[in-house]
Amino acid sequence: MIRKTYICLSIVFLFISLVFSQQLNIHFDLTPSIANTAKGIDEKCHQYDPSDDIWLNDYMKPHVTLYLAEFLDEYIADVVAAIRIALLGCSSSFTYATETHYASGSYLMWSTEKPEAMQVLSNCIVLATSQFRDPNAEMPQWILDLPDGDEKDRKESYFNQYGSPNVFDEFYPHITLAYDDNANNISFLEEQIPQPDILTGTGCDVVVGQVGPHGSVIKGQSLAQIHLDCY
Repeated sequence: MIRKTYICLSIVFLFISLVFSQQLNIHFDLTPSIANTAKGIDEKCHQYDPSDDIWLNDYMKPHVTLYLAEFLDEYIADVVAAIRIALLGCSSSFTYATETHYASGSYLMWSTEKPEAMQVLSNCIVLATSQFRDPNAEMPQWILDLPDGDEKDRKESYFNQYGSPNVFDEFYPHITLAYDDNANNISFLEEQIPQPDILTGTGCDVVVGQVGPHGSVIKGQSLAQIHLDCY
């Protein structure tokens, strides 16, 4: 009887000690012309690389990430509330222009310029919500694989403090166009896909989205959408 009670209590304590978390991608929606261009490039990427695992014409949404981290489930509502409050003190909408696509390891990315208002928006969101991150989230392997130096030190420090290596001066806005475990295939795509025209867009909506493979955003699974004043 004592043994059974001990086992039951152990199971209860184990259940209580479990902590659940999920990744959220806090991003802004793209101007339709930019989103459609990204989808067109995505289609070409699949033609050249059947192993490409980004599906912008299927279940993934083209976007620019402002902050991606793993948050404790019990604080998800607090994350959304904190973003709404933080945006009251940040700038309203902002305009931006696309730049060039480039290979970065297993990713093909389409960079955008980073106007000050976009950087401020990202900073505000990070500072307002990082308190709700999962402090036990595992550091991504690609950070550990970086060569020793200032960049690795910064990214490790930012991840430990804010749950993401890509914040503040390490925030480089981009649209993900392709992913392949084989980085050589991404380099091939970089060579084969023509550089897109420079396009201008406006950031009008901050969206809290659920994360799919490779940091993607899943269509139709947004937890919140916060409209900025657009001029």
